[in-house]
Amino acid sequence: MADERTGVLVVGAGLAGCAAAMFLARRGVDVLLVERHQSPSTHPRATGQSRRTMELLGYAGVADQITAAGDGNDDARAVTPALFGTASQDQVEPILLRRAQQDGAEIRFGAEVVGLAQDAAGVTVRLLSHWNGRITTVRSDYVVAADGHRSRIRASLGIRRHGRGSLRNTIEVVYVRRDTQDKRLMSFEYHPERGESMRDFTTDTVAGLIQLADPDADIEVEAVQAWEVGASVADRFAAGRVFLAGDAAATAPPDGGTSGDTAIGDAFDIAWKLAAVLDGTAAPALLDSYEAERAPSAEQVVLAALHTAKEHTMPWLDLTGDPTPLARLALGFGFRCRSAAVLIDDADPAPAEDPLHPSARPGFRAPHVPLLRSGAVQVSTVELFGDGWTLLTATEGGVWHEATRSVATTLGLPIRAVGLGAGLTDPTGSLATTYGIENGGASLIRPDGVVAWRATTEPTDPAAALLAALRRLLGLEHATAAA
Repeated sequence: MADERTGVLVVGAGLAGCAAAMFLARRGVDVLLVERHQSPSTHPRATGQSRRTMELLGYAGVADQITAAGDGNDDARAVTPALFGTASQDQVEPILLRRAQQDGAEIRFGAEVVGLAQDAAGVTVRLLSHWNGRITTVRSDYVVAADGHRSRIRASLGIRRHGRGSLRNTIEVVYVRRDTQDKRLMSFEYHPERGESMRDFTTDTVAGLIQLADPDADIEVEAVQAWEVGASVADRFAAGRVFLAGDAAATAPPDGGTSGDTAIGDAFDIAWKLAAVLDGTAAPALLDSYEAERAPSAEQVVLAALHTAKEHTMPWLDLTGDPTPLARLALGFGFRCRSAAVLIDDADPAPAEDPLHPSARPGFRAPHVPLLRSGAVQVSTVELFGDGWTLLTATEGGVWHEATRSVATTLGLPIRAVGLGAGLTDPTGSLATTYGIENGGASLIRPDGVVAWRATTEPTDPAAALLAALRRLLGLEHATAAA
């Protein structure tokens, strides 16, 4: 019999784990996050958050805090109202943890996973406390393995990785300038194949190396850590009730700064899907869409990072034969999700589109259109999403709104209809055409802001059409048939 019970056990308190715990708790899931280290990391790597990531963090109510933690931003109003974040990982993680705890998550440092077994009903994990040496067992419905690129959980599941593997070994040094109290990060490459070891890089040694670059700097070395730079993607992102996230699922060179964005994207995706399954509004089949959507995205992220690394820090990389990577804006805002959790109605095989000319077709992120609330307050369509499912129409009230209320009652699903009217106006007159719903249609948006289904015209029975679409999207169609 287990000592404890939780809905989701999150392993690892890096960006992916902290974000997963926050997003899950935000949706009312009983969640326990465990981390084998006894305190949060002080390493300020993974600096910067893409505007798409800031959209997701905005859905959790922490984007403003992360913007404030950085030292600047970048505005791109043509695509999103979200600002580019400049906070470092050691600044972001405590913000995510605090919000997770505020929403009910339990956070436990100094707790190491030493055993994991799963069955058809759940997962049993053995935890070793580094505080008292005791072993306890936790029973959970699901596990999110966010335990880093050397993921022990991934290894225990027998999941292999593909890609270029290790590219170089570095020593990362966190140091503080005493005159300004600025925390900085410097990396030094080392070569194990030549007999070099992390033990060669003592505090005094790395302090001397730093002062060679900046002779006048008065510094204090805070931490020295070995880090392997690599490029790989897990062959599977899930095994039974265990899901890989962040570096446990894919690793990429830091060039381009996409790893942190990927970690938070993984966390948001698995969180809303697990929450829907746990509250009974979706069938477990919905969880199959996690790997189907996140694995292709990870492949593109790694490819882009390799090309950036070759350009900036690893000119020796041979990328002959590799496809051309997606542009960063397309990777963040134009990538197309392909799974049973979107109902794609065209044959276009392209992995992405130009987000400056969005089509609002199913599988793509719902585009930004500037609106006015109460005639004065500027609001983006992007800000209408994030809490649950949203049906967007070009009219206020009417058959689609009646259909939404009917379907919400039938499925017990948190879904709302939003349309133009006295309270929400479209000063540019572009919403209906941008979303392709100008002929009485409607666009169904998932909790992550992705278009799941679209009716370009008004069907004979809107309620029946919407209900059928949601049953397919949530995996309820086959679940109902099986029952």
